[in-house]
Amino acid sequence: MKNRLYIFILLLTLVFLIGVLLVVGGACEPDLPLEIENQTDMVLTIYLKDNKVGNVEPNSSAKIKGIPGTLGEWQIVAKNSQGEVVFSKIFTPAELYELDNKVVIPPPS
Repeated sequence: MKNRLYIFILLLTLVFLIGVLLVVGGACEPDLPLEIENQTDMVLTIYLKDNKVGNVEPNSSAKIKGIPGTLGEWQIVAKNSQGEVVFSKIFTPAELYELDNKVVIPPPS
């Protein structure tokens, strides 16, 4: 009788821990594979929420990895080698999803 009670409590504890792990794992922000396409003739430094995330060569694309997906808005800023802002836009997760997580930086007009 004591063995059955012990096994029952052990199984109940395991089910509870698995449930907690599933909830915590689902709540973690997944990494977002963000692609930046630079259509300018300048090397651009890309910033996400004031954090430098990398450079993109002229007329090329670069994938930026390790960016956490968030429920808020993201400001993506591109600066040239002189530190001048050539692109700045705030995106929602829905907008990035519609763009297939690809941001195109057009040439200056």
